Amino acid sequence: MPRPTEQSQSTVIVGGGVAGLSIAAELARSNHSVTLFERSELGSGATGRNQGWLHSGALFAREDPDLARMCYESLQRTRRECPQCIEPQHQGMAYLFSQPESDVDSWIAAWENAGILYAELPLEEIRHSLPDIDA
Repeated sequence: MPRPTEQSQSTVIVGGGVAGLSIAAELARSNHSVTLFERSELGSGATGRNQGWLHSGALFAREDPDLARMCYESLQRTRRECPQCIEPQHQGMAYLFSQPESDVDSWIAAWENAGILYAELPLEEIRHSLPDIDA
């Protein structure tokens, strides 16, 4: 009868995006053996099915309001359930429309349609927050 052999277990993660890196870090902190494979630069690309996980969705609102809504809701859920996943000083996304031909009204309508909250900031506040910007 064969004797039982000791087996080592290792978790293999394919993809070093936000999700893959987060899972690898948590497993490693728990003393699990982890091997991570990434074809490019770590953290540089969108994580396959979690691209919107930490995205406001505002960028997608005009073309795909459902995706924008899903991204925004996912970000809000992450803020509630995993606040440590967000940088402590994070205050949200900022979109600057500097070209006169920008159709700002269509962006605002798309954000409202997708349920994405926004606030228009006075130019002086932007200049104060971003002193190197040429606005």
